[in-house]
Amino acid sequence: MTSDSREPAFDWGESDEGLAVEGRDVAPATPRPKTENPVLLALFGGLYAVWTIAWVLAIIAAPTQQASSLLDAIMYQFGEFLAIVSAPLWFGVVWWLSASAGIRARLTWLVAGLVVVFPLPLVLPVVFS
Repeated sequence: MTSDSREPAFDWGESDEGLAVEGRDVAPATPRPKTENPVLLALFGGLYAVWTIAWVLAIIAAPTQQASSLLDAIMYQFGEFLAIVSAPLWFGVVWWLSASAGIRARLTWLVAGLVVVFPLPLVLPVVFS
């Protein structure tokens, strides 16, 4: 297509940056970063999802307590919210921050997280009944 002086809006000059021109190759696009360990991501992602569902079930099964004030009720519900989001938040932060660390460090923090955010309120009534 030739540029016409009557249509300046369609004239981008002689720049061929990023275009394939006859006889030249276009520089390859940078590939998207892959997940280093897709099996580890799937395994621990699934475990942390199960922990999140277990926290939701534990909160649903727990008897509600009568709050003595509005602040007590708000803080109790905020604690429930934090219990639910603790597992996916731990998983996401560990996966993000340990991207440059080795597999051993990532695995250690993920296993530690499974222990720390374990849903005890769901398990304890079954154990002590």
